[in-house]
Amino acid sequence: MKTRRLAAIALAALVSETLVGSGLSRTVVFAAEQTVTGTVSDAACGKSHAGMPKPLSDRECTQDCASKGTPYVLVTDARIYKLTGHAGDLKAAAGRAATITGDVSGDTIRVTRVQR
Repeated sequence: MKTRRLAAIALAALVSETLVGSGLSRTVVFAAEQTVTGTVSDAACGKSHAGMPKPLSDRECTQDCASKGTPYVLVTDARIYKLTGHAGDLKAAAGRAATITGDVSGDTIRVTRVQR
């Protein structure tokens, strides 16, 4: 009985820490630093820039979309990762192959280093 009560208290504490005001908040846990290689693109275009209304190179399109607030992404053979941090380095690598090092959580990489 005492164990159930402690488990209920621990669960209530965990739930109350994730509630913010009247909305819900989620806790994101990042894994250890990893290195992933792919092409730096933007979230609007992802794998292909072919559908854009004006003819731009992949690099120009990525930089144009990012300048308008679209987040950078890393496109790999297996998936597309959202990238956070190091915007200047990502701009320099836009539309090009790059090796990204950072903390990975699900489909997000918190960038610590960009190598081209």
